[in-house]
Amino acid sequence: MGAIMMMTVGFVLTQTGKDANAFEVPSVFETYFVQELPVLSRTGEARLASQEATSTPPAIKIISIKGGKVAIGGGGTLPVIRNRKVVVGVAEDRRGRRVHFKVVRGDRVPSVERATATFPFEMSACFTDADGNSMFQFAVGEPVGDTIPECGPPHEEGAVESLSAESDALPTAREQAHRMKATINTMGALAKLGFTPDFSEEFRALTEGRKALRKAHKPNKEIVASDSVIILDEDGSPVTAGTTLAEADLAAALGRAGSSDLATPQVTWMRGRRHVAEMHADYIHNTAQLAEHSATYTARYEESPAPFGRFYDVRSNCNHGRCPWEMTFRYLLFSAPRSWTHVHNWFCTTGYNAVSWTGTHNCHDDTVCTTRSVRLDTHWPANWGTPCSDPWVRRYAPPWYE
Repeated sequence: MGAIMMMTVGFVLTQTGKDANAFEVPSVFETYFVQELPVLSRTGEARLASQEATSTPPAIKIISIKGGKVAIGGGGTLPVIRNRKVVVGVAEDRRGRRVHFKVVRGDRVPSVERATATFPFEMSACFTDADGNSMFQFAVGEPVGDTIPECGPPHEEGAVESLSAESDALPTAREQAHRMKATINTMGALAKLGFTPDFSEEFRALTEGRKALRKAHKPNKEIVASDSVIILDEDGSPVTAGTTLAEADLAAALGRAGSSDLATPQVTWMRGRRHVAEMHADYIHNTAQLAEHSATYTARYEESPAPFGRFYDVRSNCNHGRCPWEMTFRYLLFSAPRSWTHVHNWFCTTGYNAVSWTGTHNCHDDTVCTTRSVRLDTHWPANWGTPCSDPWVRRYAPPWYE
């Protein structure tokens, strides 16, 4: 293949030789390859090059994609430095909005989950905008913050999640929606490329999250509390079934104003920002229904404008086995309105053990860790107290109130 010149806003990208992955584009992900490897198959290379040949620019185009092995470890849940397979790249939509993506392949999933696990390896993936704001990420096992530090702080013992109470720390709701849409389109563009067999799992990790993100990104009409949708008030108690988010917000505003008069000047409409956890679970293969696997989504929910809203910074926690999009929905948990712009997404960092003996954890312990953080608005080290190191054996998916 001859030299190809590609032009994007502010950058001239030059490619030489046969390697279609050699575009040099600034990325929010700093990656230093121990060994660089070809990511795209010949078909993938041809499709990547054809982006520039079309008369109508695609909704999104991949302007950089590279892969190889990277030395990762030395902190958090990764005390040992190992060479791990990594794919990193950048995409851009027609308006110049950039999406940066990175996926890291970890160890094999635990044997008890291997027969039905979504991925045979503990993959970690992250998509961000050009400012480094997380759009979508997921982890099969190790916390994303440990394998991809640019996506969040490492979950080390004693670490506390970085907090931001400033609503203007994020783009406008409309711009966030555009960037989330660009992320979905990036996954679609990657799905149309062809990867080499060495990077087949990375290909799946970069594209299968679209199933979750498409659903989450759709504007949601008024959400109503029910047995499976739990809306919490400020003290962490569930509101009455049938109550809408708008009604729960109004009740909270009235409570603070100390009046039941709807005309009270102090009572203003609260467009809630909420922390969200959604739990999915199913029986584990070959356990005769004696044990389940659970996994979660977490996100930040914003009503913008009420009574419609969207989920932002969606995170999928596969908890060492099947990912939530492959299992049965159990419940959706909404916190009371919060000012924090972060997402509650806590993991256990003790060693994994399917039966969760003292000092270890299993998938349900990870789930409890996440739901408690959302429900109680807690920001504590991942292994503080229970459930990550307690002696209790959790065989079944935990209820929302555990």
